[in-house]
Amino acid sequence: MPKLVCPALGEGETGAVSLRVEVDASGRVSAVAVLDGLDPACDALAVDALVHAEFEPARSPAGEPIDASLTFVYRFGVDRFEVEDHDDD
Repeated sequence: MPKLVCPALGEGETGAVSLRVEVDASGRVSAVAVLDGLDPACDALAVDALVHAEFEPARSPAGEPIDASLTFVYRFGVDRFEVEDHDDD
């Protein structure tokens, strides 16, 4: 995941964009929606970063890859990312 600079934040400031991410059974992102934005320019950067990301696919109890959705928090100005919850479809 690339570390991006939010143009709306000043030097040393941090901010976060919460995103709902749909991941298909191959681990590719199929949809991204902003849940809690920071600034339109920063939101667009976070969405673009996630659209190009790949994830390890979720698995069914039988071990088969399945579609899933999760809430991802893209944090600008820090060196970590967070997945807040994970809901298998």
